[in-house]
Amino acid sequence: MVVGVVETDRGRVRGVSQGEAVSFRGIPCAASPVGELRFAPPRLFHRGPPGWNG
Repeated sequence: MVVGVVETDRGRVRGVSQGEAVSFRGIPCAASPVGELRFAPPRLFHRGPPGWNG
């Protein structure tokens, strides 16, 4: 399995090889709308651990 890694302004994201392409899935682009964020406009996802498996 080939793993692709890209560096973004929010950290590293690892993808997996699927045929001739690398797939990056489940990458959050906004904070979860829970608690006080429930009916608020979207907020950026804060940088998390040193890598995200997408």
